[in-house]
Amino acid sequence: MSKQQHSSKFDQIREEHLFEIQNLKVDIAAKQDRILKLKDLNSILTDDKIESFYDGKFSNEVRETIMTLLTECGVSQKKVNNVISIVLKNLTGKQLSRLPSAGVKSRLLIEAKRVAQKQVAEAMLNYEYDLPDLNDMGQGHKGNCLNQDATSKHHKHFQSFQITTPDKKNFLIRLK
Repeated sequence: MSKQQHSSKFDQIREEHLFEIQNLKVDIAAKQDRILKLKDLNSILTDDKIESFYDGKFSNEVRETIMTLLTECGVSQKKVNNVISIVLKNLTGKQLSRLPSAGVKSRLLIEAKRVAQKQVAEAMLNYEYDLPDLNDMGQGHKGNCLNQDATSKHHKHFQSFQITTPDKKNFLIRLK
């Protein structure tokens, strides 16, 4: 077999398997990308510190955790950093690279309040009402239901409002 025949035979085989070769090249590139991601993950897992502060602000996960601890779990602002550190260290053996100051925690609490207010407003406004017909006498869907309660203790007044939307979701707003 001459060189020219051998070369044309090689080209013919390559053309027959060109689609398969392209698929394998794509597969190799995807696997190399996956290797890089796994190397990054491995470096995160072996490091004792978790980066919590990026581009001049705390990560969204840290912010959400602090908001949840302050608003839903009853943790005081003074103890939030200790709770985060203890839970993280005991469960993962890691610690955050930076914890928020008292001022940051106070601003996060205000931000959580604004998020909650927006959530209540959207729930109240974004419901399509099926207003009852005058002849229907209460059989159609109604609007939001507002309940309130108030009390005083040591000359301080506390008031709460509970809003129930037509789809049976409850929202609680407290005033002091």
